[in-house]
Amino acid sequence: MSRGTMLFCSLFLLLHTSCKSQNSISSNAANEPTIELVLVDNYSGFITEELLIIKDQKSLQLFFAQINKTRKPGLMPPEIDFTKNMLVIWCEGETQNTSLGLSLYKETKAAYHLSKIIPTAQIKNAAIISPFFVYKLPLSNKKVLVE
Repeated sequence: MSRGTMLFCSLFLLLHTSCKSQNSISSNAANEPTIELVLVDNYSGFITEELLIIKDQKSLQLFFAQINKTRKPGLMPPEIDFTKNMLVIWCEGETQNTSLGLSLYKETKAAYHLSKIIPTAQIKNAAIISPFFVYKLPLSNKKVLVE
């Protein structure tokens, strides 16, 4: 097995096992909302880092139309009740060193504060990827900040 293949397999296993453990990440207090990982994939098509807040079905369909341009078959959008929830989509941009996603570390009256989960050991992938993460949060007019 080539070194590049071994690195790719290692990255895949790291992402696959770590994302399952993040399915529901809650803040310290029991009454604060949770952030739920809905979907993660390595190819968004976004070149630069983007943070999207999706509060309606039409915007969600537009995002999936963009990422499905080069996929056969395309990814299906998650089913979300937009009367109760909103989606936060973080596109990491093109990279060889992927993070493990986002976590909700603080909520204020004005904002949700998210932080990037950076692995302790950076695994450099041989391929350039553009990962994206889709999270569900309770519907709110609060700002979403990634710090």
